[in-house]
Amino acid sequence: KIAKRVIEVLDFFDHDHPTATVMDIVRRYNRPQSSTSELLSCLVQMGLLYKDLATRTYSLTPRAAILGSRRSS
Repeated sequence: KIAKRVIEVLDFFDHDHPTATVMDIVRRYNRPQSSTSELLSCLVQMGLLYKDLATRTYSLTPRAAILGSRRSS
């Protein structure tokens, strides 16, 4: 359940949506605001999202862009 929500959040960001507010994601996936805010904060702590404090928007970090692109040896 949590993994699905993480993937949904990461998939939200694309060429047409380089940034998002909590409410953008809440509306898109019909999720509770409180748990969405908590998830986004966790993704910021993990280095997958960046939060712009001035605009209160989130965007993907370079770390998120390379997620899953590494090969195991």
